[in-house]
Amino acid sequence: MAFFLWLLLGYVLKNRIKSSLIISICTALFFSYGHIRFSLANFFNITSIDFIIVTFGIYIILIVTLPIFIIKTKRVLNNLVKIIMVSSLVVMMMPIVDIGEHFVYGDNYDAETYSTNTNPISVSPQSPDVYYILPDAYAGFKSTEMYWNFDNKDFKNYLTENGFYVDEDSYANYDFTAASLPSIMNMTYVYNDGDPIDIIGQHNSDWSVFDNFRSKGYTTFFIESGIYLNYLANNVDHKLCSPSDVLDTFFARKILHKTMIFPAGVEFLLQGDLRDKVNCPFDELDHILENEKSPKFVFTHMMSPHPPFVFGPTGDSPASIFSHINNLPEYKNNLYIDQIQFINYKLEHTIDKLLDTDNPPIIIIQSDHGKRGATNDDEPTVRNDKQLNNFRAYYIPNGDRNIELEKASPVNTFRILFNTYFDDNYEILENKFYLLNDEKTHYTDITNSTTDLNN
Repeated sequence: MAFFLWLLLGYVLKNRIKSSLIISICTALFFSYGHIRFSLANFFNITSIDFIIVTFGIYIILIVTLPIFIIKTKRVLNNLVKIIMVSSLVVMMMPIVDIGEHFVYGDNYDAETYSTNTNPISVSPQSPDVYYILPDAYAGFKSTEMYWNFDNKDFKNYLTENGFYVDEDSYANYDFTAASLPSIMNMTYVYNDGDPIDIIGQHNSDWSVFDNFRSKGYTTFFIESGIYLNYLANNVDHKLCSPSDVLDTFFARKILHKTMIFPAGVEFLLQGDLRDKVNCPFDELDHILENEKSPKFVFTHMMSPHPPFVFGPTGDSPASIFSHINNLPEYKNNLYIDQIQFINYKLEHTIDKLLDTDNPPIIIIQSDHGKRGATNDDEPTVRNDKQLNNFRAYYIPNGDRNIELEKASPVNTFRILFNTYFDDNYEILENKFYLLNDEKTHYTDITNSTTDLNN
């Protein structure tokens, strides 16, 4: 688009130097808006909507006035064009160097495959189905009450009344999905203290949990959220709600959030699409429940209550066009709680249907991390709670309890499940906990920084 606009403007102005400057400046302003606004808001600690309106207005004024100035000026602009050319080349080289490093050093992620230590066995059709439901960024009961001013007791009471064990002090092993989810599904730690991260590598691996269930005669299902993350998971029998269009890419959504399309573009272009994608896993769960074929393992990743916040507490749309703004903490917290209440309502519907059977399944509801939202002013214990205190509840048919599962962190969830119900012999790993550093280059082991994590 920039190239054709440059050709058109050069033809109209009869001056390709000025055409180059105008297109370059407008393009830079268009793509820099979100980055500059977030940087200024963080630097000056400003969280008002007025600030967003003012910065957007300033950018509009610049996009209008700077081209007019360039068109009317009589000055020779060749030197300015050269400066912009050199600056552009430098900016282009930065990602090229990063890409080169990726190809030189390769993918450091090599998760062990555990399915080979069990021989395929015959499983009775009466063996329990297993449902693993992962609501993304669902904070634990402790942190929602302490830090987000929300007592989630109604949902807790619903779960306990229906035979669930609820863990209020559960902690995730990692504070980001890209590490937490592969760690759970491969039953191993994907990063250790100081390891450089490779987010892309996490997306390209098959998961050993699927292999293990398939080796035991289970039909496997992976229900994706269809938002942001796209895991290949080629070793699953049925993959549902997968990303289906260009707007499903992490890159495309960042473009919409960080450019001058934001915020109205995000609200009107994406909200309906996002609502459909959050609802899709629940719809597919209903269809799977109607499928009498057993046994089956169903893994459902729901991108909620993780932002963007596209539901009110009763399933309605958020009231404001600014529901996607990321730097309004108080407003964002209220939207997060609304989203939790909506997810609770949907989960209750799903659980009621799962338990309304003669052969109820094993149900594990476990989020990948907490809400996050920690600040530099937080004490280490508070930071750990905000980032890692996750939601966890499980249901075992016939009222059985599993003390080992209650004490385990997510990396051991399926190790214990396979040992207990399928006579496997997995080693139970030491509980470890990691936080991504501020530069997002490596994880730091914080296991021993607070006693809460060790209990």
